[in-house]
Amino acid sequence: MFQRMLFYILGFILMLHMYGCALLVAGAVGGVGTAVWLSDKLAQDVNAPFERSIKAVKTAFVKLNMTITKETKNDDVAQLISE
Repeated sequence: MFQRMLFYILGFILMLHMYGCALLVAGAVGGVGTAVWLSDKLAQDVNAPFERSIKAVKTAFVKLNMTITKETKNDDVAQLISE
């Protein structure tokens, strides 16, 4: 009797473990798809004045030793490209 109950408990734990792995694999596939879609793109919304945000990004690029290869700036959108 005890062995049978232990067998069922172990089977239940293994079943839960397998479902967890399936969810982990599904999450990893979703993450890879998002990474491919966002490749070479970085975007973030901030609540700060426009000119101050551009200056902060340029300062960050300098501190990271990244040179700006292209800068496009309109009234409400800025794009800074670096390698």
